[in-house]
Amino acid sequence: MTGGILEIRAGRAVIRGCPTRDRVEGIFVKPNGFQGWEGITDRRREQVARAVEHGDHDVPVYLGARVLTVDVWIIAKTVDMLRTLSQILTGVGADGGRLKVTIDHQGQELHALGRTLVAEAEDQGVRHGRYLRSSGQLQFVFADPRKYGDVKTAPETGTATSALAFQYGNFPAHPVIEIPNAPAAWSVTSPGGTLQVSGAPAGGTHRFDMRTGRLTRNGVDVTDTATVTGAIWAVPVGASWAHTLSAPGRVLTPTTFV
Repeated sequence: MTGGILEIRAGRAVIRGCPTRDRVEGIFVKPNGFQGWEGITDRRREQVARAVEHGDHDVPVYLGARVLTVDVWIIAKTVDMLRTLSQILTGVGADGGRLKVTIDHQGQELHALGRTLVAEAEDQGVRHGRYLRSSGQLQFVFADPRKYGDVKTAPETGTATSALAFQYGNFPAHPVIEIPNAPAAWSVTSPGGTLQVSGAPAGGTHRFDMRTGRLTRNGVDVTDTATVTGAIWAVPVGASWAHTLSAPGRVLTPTTFV
């Protein structure tokens, strides 16, 4: 659906929900041309049959990758502008690398990291009154199907040895633990357990991402040279989890949705 305000930003492309009196030229979503962003239909589980019994073993169900399809109109006053807009569209993610796709939908801005599967535009446009119009399509795949919003930092300023992480999305959120001027060994405890880091290079800023399980120092990955043991957790939806740190630091919780 394309009701309400919609704006999609990916690479150089800005795709809007519909033309307005002030903005007729550009790339716009076709009616019902925005599919795959809300919820997710692809879920997977390992089916393990019960031996000599009815049914299967109860196993976790996981989210599959998210596929987002955007069908668009490209509208321009001149052939040159039509060509420019078409090339902007077909150049989105053309190198096959991962890119940030930001979507402002119904007043909420979220983003995800994905790769472009389809970036197409018609070879020629059709004139409608004073404007030329051609059709196009973008399709993205997000290996991580979660969508992320703003990051809540606790404490809001400075550092502390106690921080309260709050998650108001609709999916559990993995926090990032950040320790400026970090010692070689430190720990953090929450209702989800205790994580311990030792043998890391002292000094600089340590960041441990609960989602990836990676530790960095000043942006450089040091996971393989340090010893990380204990629990990894995600803050449940609507919960406030107190974190206790052995060294002054911060807890950054990305608002997380599916």
